[in-house]
Amino acid sequence: MYTAGRQNLLAGCFALDAVLKEIKTGDWKSSGIQRVVLKTRDNYLYQGGADGRLFIWEMHEWMVKKDGTITERANRDLWEDMADTLNEYRDRGMKVAAQLLHQEKYPILSTLEANPITLALEASNGTDLMKDRWFEETFGGAGKKCWPEAGA
Repeated sequence: MYTAGRQNLLAGCFALDAVLKEIKTGDWKSSGIQRVVLKTRDNYLYQGGADGRLFIWEMHEWMVKKDGTITERANRDLWEDMADTLNEYRDRGMKVAAQLLHQEKYPILSTLEANPITLALEASNGTDLMKDRWFEETFGGAGKKCWPEAGA
């Protein structure tokens, strides 16, 4: 099932991976960066990455109690990728913080959030980006239209 939270989580993974790549091998290799702040308007991404919740979920093998039933954490694959990336930052002695942005202070975010699937498709056309296996299996990859054109 498609959710905006998944696409925002994927965008967060892309961002952290891109910064880490630049720190490891790119222009920022000798920059001395010690702290990275992931800014988001998405509460799902913010709460998962803040306060160590992500690592608590990992410790419980990605199982959560929902409506009295034990079930697997939604978007487990992306949360695992996020945990691996955050561990790489930690192994380098770097800190990653999350900051929740509010729409009234950043009105441009409304435009960017208008269609997360389109943003994800555009991002997947780049090179050396992490691929969303679930998205590709569900929707057939970036080259395939997932929804009818407006007015069709």
